[in-house]
Amino acid sequence: MILRLILGLLCCQVAFMVSFAQQCDSTIRLPGIEISAERLDYFTAGQKITMFDSLTKSMNESLNLDQMLSRNTSLQINNYNYNGLSTISFRGTGAEHTGVYWNGFLLNTSNSGQVDFSLIPSGFFNDLRILYGGGSSLFGSGNMGGGIHLNSKPEFIKQVSGNAALSLGSFETYEGQSSVVIANKKWYSKTQFIGKVSQNDFSYENLYGEVEKQENAALRQYGFMQDLYKNIADKYILGIAFWYQFNDRETPSSIIQKPSDVSQTDESIRGKVSIDRMFKKGKLTIRSAWLYDYYLYHDPEMISSNVIDSKISTNKSHSEIQYDQKFWNNSRLSTGFSYIHEQGNSINWNGAVQQITYGFYALWSQLFPQIHWTVNVNLRQNFTEGYQVPFTPAIGFEGKIWRQLYGKLNLSRNFRVPTFNERFWIPGGNENLEPENAWNQEAGIYFKNDNSKKKLRYTLASTFYNSLVDNWIIWIPVDGYSVAENVREVWSRGVELDVNITYSLKSLIIEWNSGYTLSRSTNQTQLSSVDDSYQKQLRYVPEHRFYTNLSARYKSWLLSYNQNITGLRYTTSDNSEFLEAYSLGNLTAGKKMNIKKVSLYCQVDVLNLWDTEYQTIPFYPTPGRNYKVTLQIIF
Repeated sequence: MILRLILGLLCCQVAFMVSFAQQCDSTIRLPGIEISAERLDYFTAGQKITMFDSLTKSMNESLNLDQMLSRNTSLQINNYNYNGLSTISFRGTGAEHTGVYWNGFLLNTSNSGQVDFSLIPSGFFNDLRILYGGGSSLFGSGNMGGGIHLNSKPEFIKQVSGNAALSLGSFETYEGQSSVVIANKKWYSKTQFIGKVSQNDFSYENLYGEVEKQENAALRQYGFMQDLYKNIADKYILGIAFWYQFNDRETPSSIIQKPSDVSQTDESIRGKVSIDRMFKKGKLTIRSAWLYDYYLYHDPEMISSNVIDSKISTNKSHSEIQYDQKFWNNSRLSTGFSYIHEQGNSINWNGAVQQITYGFYALWSQLFPQIHWTVNVNLRQNFTEGYQVPFTPAIGFEGKIWRQLYGKLNLSRNFRVPTFNERFWIPGGNENLEPENAWNQEAGIYFKNDNSKKKLRYTLASTFYNSLVDNWIIWIPVDGYSVAENVREVWSRGVELDVNITYSLKSLIIEWNSGYTLSRSTNQTQLSSVDDSYQKQLRYVPEHRFYTNLSARYKSWLLSYNQNITGLRYTTSDNSEFLEAYSLGNLTAGKKMNIKKVSLYCQVDVLNLWDTEYQTIPFYPTPGRNYKVTLQIIF
């Protein structure tokens, strides 16, 4: 049924695009108004930012965000089972220390403070950026390890374009996605659909060396996104965006448990409205969003015995007003006010709960063109009912040292307010918790030659980071259950190395991208004389993470190879047990064919090319070598 729905939607969109394209002239590129994420563009001096080029985005368009980040960054993604919950470890911090933003609005749920990256389609966004390090002065609570920013930017140029893709993969996996963009100097509309069904019934060896098939692992996923913008005389930009996502998946047991019928349903409804008023040297932005998340964990055995009711629903309304002003002496000032109202309901919290947060911020950027340096000073003060939230300043420097040698430096204070689960969960929630508090330092040096006219372009970068988090919240076992307490001090430090090289020779383009992270993240607090976690590496945080991508494009052909290595990870706080390091290879080949105004693109992916046996979470198997074929129509 779902597969027929996916095919039907795709066929409708293809028919619409073909008929519309026949009535319109070919795309005309005109100067457009840029709607950009100003805080990332102008107020992040000294911080590392990763952006993905068009090739990377097109090759990974059918992937969820966890798969794209795992293959193209040195960030650690923890998958609790194949196509199951995926969380992130950013510079040695926890999943709740990474902020995930959709057009500037925080997606992290109020109950857990986390985001499941397996539920986010990477192809929904035309601008995807990663901000490394603390960002509380820019965005508020939770940005202690880094941030993932998902933006949908309008382009007010005359165009009718779109694509529709179908994928067939191993383990009875079928995927479909489509998008249509219709725009001119006054209007911009983008409509997108995604759908996926999979049995995930791959084979694996059990503890006795016998081959079994994964059971109770089916997945059903579909989503829709609509962006609509209106440009009024180049003075006002009105925007509306809507995003609906539904995910229904079975949850397989580990290989040491008996088979179960556990399932999980996730549903999200997200909407935002905005208005931008353009001035000669400034811009006023007023925007608001409503974010709804519903979660149901269904275990027939436990529910039949009235043990649990795991329905959780949360609502978040977020409104913001911001004014940006350019000054004559290469200065830029951004000031704003933010108001967030969070609500939630679950029997696990004994009913409805809520929280109000508001904050003021002032961001200043100064460019010194004579010496090619930029300085940022960012200030923010949030207020959350029931808490004393710290003042969060940040200062950053970045610029040219000599010829192609550049440097950067950033110092920031950051914080995280406790989640609903940490405050209200029964039993174990603690309403007397204090916000986590951190000081982050970052320094880097890089060589850059990005002149597009040269055959060889490269960026070689090294970044050193250091962070000390106080009042780290953990769950401590007490009398048969766990209690949330501010008891840890965690020291995270490390180095990141990045290489990006592009060589162009007529119709041949060769690209090489690599990244390596050395991360030490240790507990600096000893709770008792028998606490063996003191000065030990945090669980599931690998000290070493490496990836490399090598791709070659020749005319309409593409060949790409990806290798990523995840180092040893400890599974106990005293580091007595661990998961072995593993290395995965992925191969991609593609061919594009032009037929009049329509292009056909075929891509074949061989995943886990070397058939590696590995585990990301103890006793949860993962698939061996598998395949995926994608056929895409581009208008």
